[in-house]
Amino acid sequence: MLGAEMSSGVNEFILLLKLFIVDYSQSNPLLALVLVMTASSLIFSSLLIPYRIYTIKHTTIRHKNLLEYKLNMAKVKAEKQIKIAELEKIQEKPNE
Repeated sequence: MLGAEMSSGVNEFILLLKLFIVDYSQSNPLLALVLVMTASSLIFSSLLIPYRIYTIKHTTIRHKNLLEYKLNMAKVKAEKQIKIAELEKIQEKPNE
């Protein structure tokens, strides 16, 4: 529902912008051009915001997964070192 409301609001904004530009383009074409460029850059940057959020979210997830992997590898390495130390202890004192 929010998407439909946003779409309707964007359509209304574009319609008002068109009317405003048509009125100003007759009296001051340079101002109309600046207005069109400003509006198009605002619309373009607003379209990039969801992509940036998506990118940040998935980069964070990948970073978290990488840290978990490194932690698990460190645990495995520590367990191996503990087992090796225990085996060396057993080999040093076989009579006990």
